[in-house]
Amino acid sequence: MSRISCNAELDTRLVNTVRALVIDGVKKARSGHTGGALSSTPFLTTLFAEFLRFLPQDPSWKGRDRFVLSAGHESMLLYSVLHLSGILSIEDLKNFRQYGASTPGHPEPETPGVDFGTGPLGQGAATSVGMALGAKHLSVAIDKDLFSYKVFSLLGDGCIEEDVAINAASLAGHWKLSNLIWYYDNNGVQIDGRMDQSTSTNIVTLFKSMNWDVVEIDGSSVNEIRSILTDVYSKERTRPLLIIGHTVMAQGSYSMEGNPSSHGTPFTDEEASACKKKWGMDPGASFVVEEEVKKYFQRDFSSKEKEKSDWDNKFNSLIKDPVKKQLWDSYFNTTSIKDAIKGISVEFESKPISTREAFGKSLNAISKKVPSIIGGSADLAGSNGIGSFIKENNYLSSSDYSKRAIAYGVREFPMGCISNGLALLGLRSFCTTFLVFSDYLKPALRLSALEGIPVIYGFSHDSFYVGEDGPTHQPVEQLMSLRAVPRLRVYRPSDAGETFVLLAQAVEDRVVAAFCVSRQNLPQLSQDPSFYDGARRGAYFVYTSPDIGSYSKKCVIYATGSEVSCAVGICKDLEERGVGVYVVALPCWEVFDEQDEKYKTTIMMREVKYRVSIEAGTSLGWSRFTGINGLNISLDDFGKSAPSSILEDKFGFSPKAVLDRILKYIL
Repeated sequence: MSRISCNAELDTRLVNTVRALVIDGVKKARSGHTGGALSSTPFLTTLFAEFLRFLPQDPSWKGRDRFVLSAGHESMLLYSVLHLSGILSIEDLKNFRQYGASTPGHPEPETPGVDFGTGPLGQGAATSVGMALGAKHLSVAIDKDLFSYKVFSLLGDGCIEEDVAINAASLAGHWKLSNLIWYYDNNGVQIDGRMDQSTSTNIVTLFKSMNWDVVEIDGSSVNEIRSILTDVYSKERTRPLLIIGHTVMAQGSYSMEGNPSSHGTPFTDEEASACKKKWGMDPGASFVVEEEVKKYFQRDFSSKEKEKSDWDNKFNSLIKDPVKKQLWDSYFNTTSIKDAIKGISVEFESKPISTREAFGKSLNAISKKVPSIIGGSADLAGSNGIGSFIKENNYLSSSDYSKRAIAYGVREFPMGCISNGLALLGLRSFCTTFLVFSDYLKPALRLSALEGIPVIYGFSHDSFYVGEDGPTHQPVEQLMSLRAVPRLRVYRPSDAGETFVLLAQAVEDRVVAAFCVSRQNLPQLSQDPSFYDGARRGAYFVYTSPDIGSYSKKCVIYATGSEVSCAVGICKDLEERGVGVYVVALPCWEVFDEQDEKYKTTIMMREVKYRVSIEAGTSLGWSRFTGINGLNISLDDFGKSAPSSILEDKFGFSPKAVLDRILKYIL
């Protein structure tokens, strides 16, 4: 049983106090989710009060246990527990779902005590797998005692139905993540009705087949919850654990138990009052926490302070060793990482190579100096260009967590979520697949951007130059759809030199980045490293006609990726026909937008009448550079199955076709 003194009466009062706070918060906001939070209350109050290793005074302590509320709609439950912990105020609870509050409708990382912002069901659980995997890696790579924490996630019925959670669970079982514990609040009710109208999956059998331990308990019994959590903290495990808590929707309420309508709506005034009366509370009072109840919740918090003190002592002992301190800094010290990156260079031969290959070589070179880089591919490592990284670092496994390469199998969405979890621990995670398959992991990428989780996404085969695989594999709209994601840097480098510079920038700046790189070989724009200094500003001139002022007609061409070399290649032909040319490479629109107005004015060259864009994707968005009268050489329909050289000509991207279109536009 529990390591601390317990009182059955206070257990009940504590659970009911939290349930009342949930009801009050949702009712005051006039929106939110009540039912599921009530059924999950016994588990979360017991976990936070008696077991979870965390410190309210220092919610970001690196040695803490992690908790992810995958059932993010139950956020008022988490906020109520954080209030009892001393992290949030009662005013925070009263401002639930209000603008600028620390208590938004679904958890967000700006709220102290929230380890990951969840909302879309299943992503929290999948992300917790990355947290657990990262802890296993760090415990071997740096120190076992400092990274011995556990990772918990609370799932609802909706989470367990999302494929992303199940596929991430499959990986967790394969990796034997014994530090991972999922609590599944199985109340059997969803918004549209009972769960059994849409599924008959045997969850116990499913998870056992994926190499998980499974325990079923009465989720309304604090004693049963306490017993299993005691086992979690006192016994060694070799596999992840799923605790299935059998509960009732809106458990403990006056008349709403088992009612689907309790899921996503506030209780009426009458129901709220009746619940409180049933629980022996003042039916007319709101947001009440008795001091005796709060003290009971915090009765073991002195041990949390001791755990933090013990961890600090171990950490201070570690960094007294110069070698260990250097290792720690190489993972977590921003200045050390920046210094390491500045000392890296990659030499590329003058012959053409694909930017996917350049991405892999650059990643491998940087990873040798930055050991926090960890990641892999969704079964496309060779095609994505990261074969050298895999060979250099070897695949991580349950028998060796020290490795930094990850074999995800064909699981794009879980890969993105797990990458988020790794990055949340301070690791510099990356994941790769084809650009067209970015759609499969877009929800995870969106949360990376929303929450500023610095994952690097590598997307190869970035255009119709994929060729014979046909239109299902040839991206058209994906590049621009990525640019539409706020806070995401989308890089489309034009050659190997640019690829290295931009990847180094992304790692150094700790940003969320998507690299869209080519399958086909591309010529080098320059062998001079200083040539690419402008690439760091998102846009720069890569060619200007000699004596440009002597031309009566001038044209500026904006291009990205493989189309940059095409643009440079036709400049002589344009000059021979009396057109002076500026070619601007635009490897990252988002970085360009961050530049000062003087620089942006220089690049935009509004005084130049003839304006052209070349990009092997949709024309949508390019008018910001070319204006309403500009020429956008693009692809606004799906591709075809054929050799890339044939498609280049058919789609109008051969140098001759591009030249003809520009001459027709200008002359």
